[in-house]
Amino acid sequence: MCPMPVRRYSFMTSNVAEAFNARLLWARRLPICSMLEAIRLVIEKLFSERLRAAQQNEKVLTAEPGKRVAIEVQKSRRYTAQRLSGRKYKVQTADRSFKVDLEKKKCECRAFQLDQLPCSHSIAAISEAGDTIAEYVDSYYKNEFLIDTYSDEVNNLPPRHQWLVPEYIAESVVLPLIIKGQSGGPKEGKHRGGGEGRSTQADESSSIRRRKPKKCSICHEEGQSKRTCAGRATEPRE
Repeated sequence: MCPMPVRRYSFMTSNVAEAFNARLLWARRLPICSMLEAIRLVIEKLFSERLRAAQQNEKVLTAEPGKRVAIEVQKSRRYTAQRLSGRKYKVQTADRSFKVDLEKKKCECRAFQLDQLPCSHSIAAISEAGDTIAEYVDSYYKNEFLIDTYSDEVNNLPPRHQWLVPEYIAESVVLPLIIKGQSGGPKEGKHRGGGEGRSTQADESSSIRRRKPKKCSICHEEGQSKRTCAGRATEPRE
């Protein structure tokens, strides 16, 4: 299998989008304007939390890349590095050797150039060269870059009379979408008020058992059956 030829920074999932969507589950049923304001408030709170955490971090790297580099440092202690020429080194492991080019930030294992984080082989070469690991880490992994990312402001929506709406948008009419109803029953329970608790499986099963009282087929009275009916004795026999 051929390795990916482009930078990927090790993030290959949609966890960020899913985590953000989970924060907005409560706002999905709001009117569109209220939902947009809810999204703005969530982003504003997220920026504040991330900025505070980044400012409290005194290390050069952010938390997750720092853990990964620490693991690679432990691996590199079992290797030996030998300078070939210039900034090129040969790193010997237990079973094979790797060529590392510190000037181009490349290693034969390709992890160095793909993840933009020093692999264990390049760290062995960096240690032999007497350099610091932070010099070879991409800026995206550094804490100062994280601070710059979350230093931007999330602006509030100005009052309605200050909106600059183009004329062609102000005169346009937006009709509601035609939504086809889904087959089957509703997927969610009813929206309960503040004083109501959430329904449980026991409540749902007990509500199914609560049915109208049976009627007697002879006297048509509720609460009794044909076996216990007082008018059974007078029922004509065939």
